[in-house]
Amino acid sequence: MVHTLKYFLMCILLILMWYVQSCIPQTADKNESIIAYHTYPLSHLQEDFKQLQQIIESEHPKLYTNNEELDNIIKSQYKLLKDDMEEHEFYKIIAPIVAALNCGHTFLKLSDGLYQAMGMKGRFLPLIVKVIQNRVYVFKSLDSPAVPEGAEIVNINGRSVRDIISVFLNNISSDGENTSMKYFRMNKWFNEYYILFIENPKAYKITYIPMDGENKQEVILTPLVGEQYKNKVGEIFTEPDNEYYDGSFEKDYAVLNINSFYFLDTYHTKKFWEFLNTFFKDIRENKIEHLILDLRDNIGGNPDNSAYLFRYLISKESTYYVKNFVPRWDYLKDPLEPFKNYFTGRLYILINGGSFSSTGLLCSLLKYHNIGVFIGQETGGSFACGSLYPYILLFNTQIKLHYTRDIVKTAVSGLKAGRGIMPDYVIAPTIEDYVISRDPEMEYAVGLINTSIEN
Repeated sequence: MVHTLKYFLMCILLILMWYVQSCIPQTADKNESIIAYHTYPLSHLQEDFKQLQQIIESEHPKLYTNNEELDNIIKSQYKLLKDDMEEHEFYKIIAPIVAALNCGHTFLKLSDGLYQAMGMKGRFLPLIVKVIQNRVYVFKSLDSPAVPEGAEIVNINGRSVRDIISVFLNNISSDGENTSMKYFRMNKWFNEYYILFIENPKAYKITYIPMDGENKQEVILTPLVGEQYKNKVGEIFTEPDNEYYDGSFEKDYAVLNINSFYFLDTYHTKKFWEFLNTFFKDIRENKIEHLILDLRDNIGGNPDNSAYLFRYLISKESTYYVKNFVPRWDYLKDPLEPFKNYFTGRLYILINGGSFSSTGLLCSLLKYHNIGVFIGQETGGSFACGSLYPYILLFNTQIKLHYTRDIVKTAVSGLKAGRGIMPDYVIAPTIEDYVISRDPEMEYAVGLINTSIEN
C-alpha cells in the first residue's frame, strides 16, 4: 500500500522505542538468541529487579492491569535470576512484568551499549513480511529475490510461523485486551522481534508456497547484518517530503492524511495549525461535502494537536477530557467551541491498529459524538490510556524504563474499556493489495462517496 510504504522507513528509525515493549518469560539458548554484551553479578540484577518492582507497584496507575496476575509474574520471574547473567537475558526476565501491565505507554529500552551491539551484530531476515490472519507473506525482498513477492512463508529454520506468531502475540504489550496494536507492531518489526525472541541465526532456511502455486519450496537466505540491513531498507523505502500530514482535493471529495500528532515545539505546532486553518477554509469555500480523514499508522502525540483538529470536526460545543483525570491540558477539560470553518459534510475515517494514544482518544470522541464512519481495523487506542513520562535508568544494567504515572480519559461513555474503536466497515489489505500497492480502505471510502453522490 502506498500509505504503508511511505512511512516504513520512519517507523524503522523508531524501532528501538517500540520493539522492546515485548517479552519472553523464559531465557533462550545463548548460542542462538543472545547477543553477548556484558554480564552482571546476581546482587546487581536483584537490585535492578527490585527497583523496577518498586516503581511499578508504587507509581504506575495500572489502568488495565490484573494485579493478581502481575504479582504472580513478579514472583516467578524473580526466581529466574542467576549469577553472571547477560543483559539480554535479564531483559527477557523483566519484560513480561512490564507487558503484564497491559499499558502501551510503558516499555523497556535496552541499554545504549547493548543497543549498539545489536545494531552491529544483529542478523536480520532479508525480507519484509506481512502478517495477515496469522499467516506470514513476503512483501518485499531486501536482497536477491530468492523468495517471490506474495509467497506464504510456512516455516523459518524449522519453526512454524504459527509458533513464531504465537510467541510474538504472547509477548507484545498493548492497552488492555487490544490485539490490533500487537499486529501493527508485528508487521512493522517482525525481523527485529525474531532476533530478540527466537534467534540471531547465521542463515535463514525458509519454507514457502508461491502465490501462484501449491507445492512447498525451500531456500536458504544469507542474513543482512547490522548497518547492511538498515541501508537496504533505506534503499527501498524512502522518507516522504512531509512525514506528518498532507491534504489533497479531488473532484467530489478531499483527503486529509494525519500521520502523527507528535510535534511538540512551538514552530511545528503553529505550522500544523496553520495548515489545518487553510485546509478547512478551502473546504468551506469550495463547498466540499465529503472528507476522508486518514489516521492509519498514527501512533499519537501532542493532544494540543489532536484537539485542534477535533474543533474542525465538531458542530457544537464539546468537551475533550473529563475532569479529575489528566493533570495537564486544563483547557481541554472545559467545553471547546467549533472553529469558524468547521466541516459540515460527511466524514470517512480510516483507522488501524497503529491509531494509538492521542489518535485513539480523538477517535473515541468522534465515535461517541457520532461524527463520521470508521473504515479499516480496530484502533490500537481508545478513550482511556496512560500518559507517557520520561524514562528512568535501572541502576546497574542501565536498561531504560519508560512508564506512565497518570491516566488520560476523554469525555465519552458507552465504549468498552481495554479495546479500540471498532470500524463500521471492516476492511483489511490482503497480500495481493500490498504487492500491487493497492489501498482497499481508501478505495472503500471513495466507493461510499460515489454511492452517496449517485443516490
